[in-house]
Amino acid sequence: MMSKTHTWKWSLSSQKQNQVMTWWCDGSPMSSMDNIVLEGSVRSGKTSSASLSFVLWAMETYDGEDFAFIGKTIGVALRNVINPLKRMLRAEDAIEYVEHRSSTEGYHLDIQAFDHQNTFWVFGGRDESSQDLIQGKTLAGIFFDEVLLMPQSFVVQAQARTSVEGARCWYTLNSDTPNHWFYTETLAPMEADGTVFYLHMTFDDNPSLSERVKERYRRMWPVGSIYYRRYVLGERCAAEGAIYPFDWEPGGGPVALEVPKTFSLYEVGVDYGSRNDFHAILLGLKDGVWYALKEYVWSGRTQGGRPPSKYVQDLADLCQWVGRIVTPISIPVDPSAAGFIDEVNLAVYRAENPLYQLANVCKAKNDVGKGIENLQSMLFMDQLKISSDCPKTIASLMGYVWDEKAALRGKEQPLKTGDHGADALRYAAMNAAFYIGR
Repeated sequence: MMSKTHTWKWSLSSQKQNQVMTWWCDGSPMSSMDNIVLEGSVRSGKTSSASLSFVLWAMETYDGEDFAFIGKTIGVALRNVINPLKRMLRAEDAIEYVEHRSSTEGYHLDIQAFDHQNTFWVFGGRDESSQDLIQGKTLAGIFFDEVLLMPQSFVVQAQARTSVEGARCWYTLNSDTPNHWFYTETLAPMEADGTVFYLHMTFDDNPSLSERVKERYRRMWPVGSIYYRRYVLGERCAAEGAIYPFDWEPGGGPVALEVPKTFSLYEVGVDYGSRNDFHAILLGLKDGVWYALKEYVWSGRTQGGRPPSKYVQDLADLCQWVGRIVTPISIPVDPSAAGFIDEVNLAVYRAENPLYQLANVCKAKNDVGKGIENLQSMLFMDQLKISSDCPKTIASLMGYVWDEKAALRGKEQPLKTGDHGADALRYAAMNAAFYIGR
């Protein structure tokens, strides 16, 4: 059954959003372009305006053709693009749609409008293997949401599917390093050929955002940091210098000379090492602020080897605060340390006191980019303080820098040296952030 409701009005659009909606229309100076690229800050209204524009263009131009919406994963595409788009389509009297979900064919929308019907498929572009899902499709248009998160091989394969006469591509992206392959190998040739309509968008191009919301986003990252420049200003900039550019003097910035004695929740992060450092850190939550309370560090290189069973006991000793055993909500561990995780689970199974409190051990979320962004945001917003009793963790954060050679290759990654404390805290913070304000 086709879905529709009352008329939806595009009443709060900015000048740039209106350009997105109409660039392909007759009389527009951009109507001859084959591509539109929307780049800029987060929450700038890129996706909402572009997704509706994509559908309206497709429905007015074609009948009986296939199109594609592509996100990093199908789930991300459904959440960030399709679900908001459906709310807009349901409010348009002239547009109706039917959803289809199939274990063999995947997810797609059949949309009817202007006496035309077309099919819109949803794909994920997580890695190179994702290109197998789109092979064999003949498409009249593609919408790439956050294209910078997709591998080049997948994007090239998807572009090759647009063989219908007059096919066009929509691209949305938050700014990244200037050496990213999309800028150098896709956008630059489009600009040289004169086949792309490019728009840079910021908060001010999204009238639906209040000044209060804009200010909240501005406060999430240190002014001048890579994330502030990209997500707030929408600038392309290379990752360079210190990853956590804070005042690390005792009592200044994130370093706390004193911490509370009681906490509502506890958390532990572990970066496992046998020859390298084993670094674990205990966190406590008090009044919406997490505190890194104490650390345990063992260097296999300088202090000698240590079996996993000993590390399990060390971890149990770490989980004591003000004379009592505490039970962390979780203990995220470097996911490559499968043997150590098994050792902890075995100790729990044997009920070897005082190891029962380690039952919540799990593999850490190891998306390095998201983890760094999350930790930087928590530190900047005073949602995470680090006790001066954690000197090795502080030293690791102070020395954590971007790999400049990798940046020249368009890759954004930290320099892998002295990073054990930074990694342990990053693992803990990814889980701990969920409980702030709860």
